[in-house]
Amino acid sequence: MKGKDCGSRIKLLDHTGDAAFLVTADTREDLLKNSVIALMCLMGIRRSGKIRFLEKITVNGQKFEENIISVLNRILVILEIDSIAAVDTRNVSVKGNTISLELFGRSIRPVSIKGEVIKAVTYHDLNYSENPYSIRITVDL
Repeated sequence: MKGKDCGSRIKLLDHTGDAAFLVTADTREDLLKNSVIALMCLMGIRRSGKIRFLEKITVNGQKFEENIISVLNRILVILEIDSIAAVDTRNVSVKGNTISLELFGRSIRPVSIKGEVIKAVTYHDLNYSENPYSIRITVDL
């Protein structure tokens, strides 16, 4: 994982057996956007290429941080089933614990994943805080 540049608000963390990342942001909306970027960065998927609208996602759960996990797992499902990498989020809205966003992506070949192959985003070691906004997310490899 060392050597990947995912941006100044994202830090890939060493984690035994799995992988983890820490994301920071000024707003909850940007925290969600940066979490999507971190997930793609961990897999070595670039944010370039021809993109298209994938779907609108709305998640309304008990906790904001658990909703981020749900969004990231939905992105993994789209990648696995449709071979489409989510490379952009638009019209992100956070109201209470409800997250709404439009997901954009590009087709990829599975062999074009240059980084880690992620099986799932987990609740293990999930740590969310405000002021400043940050979230630590662990993924199963």
